[in-house]
Amino acid sequence: MGGGGDVNDPDIFKNYCKCGVCGKNEATKLCDFVIDYKGVAYYRNSHDFLNQSRYETCDLPLCDKCATNHVGHDFCPHHEHAYHGLMLTDRKQIEAQGKQKMQFLANIRKGD
Repeated sequence: MGGGGDVNDPDIFKNYCKCGVCGKNEATKLCDFVIDYKGVAYYRNSHDFLNQSRYETCDLPLCDKCATNHVGHDFCPHHEHAYHGLMLTDRKQIEAQGKQKMQFLANIRKGD
């Protein structure tokens, strides 16, 4: 479902759907955690390129209580835990990552 269409299209919940986590409440969201990236080496035209599904999301139906929001993206409890596990924790690595991003931005400003 995810990756190409409208995120959390309200029509997807027209028929009552229970939360995939608690099984009690009505689902109002889908888990937006990206679980796979897709890529095709060749496209027949620009329309196919622009309308491709670039990634696949978890899409587990979630109620408001079971979903956690991160900057506009809703995660199920499993992927909420995974999200925090993706963050760098070593200070030297965080500093190196920050320096690389600063250098990248400086190069963009210079036109490199």
